[in-house]
Amino acid sequence: MQLLLDTHIVVSIVLNDRRLSAMQREALGKPYNEILVSPIIAYELTHLHRTRRIPLAESMDQL
Repeated sequence: MQLLLDTHIVVSIVLNDRRLSAMQREALGKPYNEILVSPIIAYELTHLHRTRRIPLAESMDQL
């Protein structure tokens, strides 16, 4: 199955947010699921970090 992640889910993963449901975590952890992320999310994460709306300890290259 292909999973297209939106910015909210990517932020939750990056921040290890416990609000992700068990079903979401399970789907993300299955090796046969293909995880898709839009390139615009890199811009959105950078913007959120620069405006101090989310903390990112790692550089964007590492994400």
